[in-house]
Amino acid sequence: MSKNILISMRNTQIIDDEPQLIEVTARGQYFVEDNKEYILFEELLEEIGDVVLNRIIIDEENNTIKVKKEGSIAFELEFKNSLRHSSIYKTALGELAIDVTTKKLNVTRDNLKILITVEYSLAMNFDEVAVCTMEIECIYLE
Repeated sequence: MSKNILISMRNTQIIDDEPQLIEVTARGQYFVEDNKEYILFEELLEEIGDVVLNRIIIDEENNTIKVKKEGSIAFELEFKNSLRHSSIYKTALGELAIDVTTKKLNVTRDNLKILITVEYSLAMNFDEVAVCTMEIECIYLE
């Protein structure tokens, strides 16, 4: 069964001791399939007028969270405690090799919402460039 949700995705990156906040709020869909939870939503990139499809997959059995973006910005990141994951970050301007190392992963839920918190480091070309905290809050609308 699919549920309508309001999703708020906040990512704070600390680069050279300066915090930078990236925040997206959108309506989306939540459903469970093959013992995995899926969160789907579209994100409008106002600066280029493009829509990016976001897919978040919660796999409690393997204690992982996957975040995928498809569109003019594309990547797939996997978060699991103490895991280093490599990916290619694709943009309209080119591609970057990135690595994320999960420091802390937590998923809490109640009958009103799901809250995902991930603390991780971000590296580009094998050099750590940021310490990050991502919070994803999904509020059930129905």
